[in-house]
Amino acid sequence: MECQILAQPIEHSLKPINLYSKLCVGIGTDTCNLMLGEQKGAEMELQKCLPNALKTPCANHALNLSISKSSSA
Repeated sequence: MECQILAQPIEHSLKPINLYSKLCVGIGTDTCNLMLGEQKGAEMELQKCLPNALKTPCANHALNLSISKSSSA
């Protein structure tokens, strides 16, 4: 349910700017389960309207998580 709440504003914002779903080739997100969950992630919801888009985890976010984990040890 929460993933739909995240995906809907993105879907609605694409329509007014005439961004064609066939031209979208990537979905960049952080790496949390809510965004990239295999069964109920927001990325899965977005792929319903953006079938050609591949999920791409954000490298900056992954780096930040790595640094945070290594410095808290």
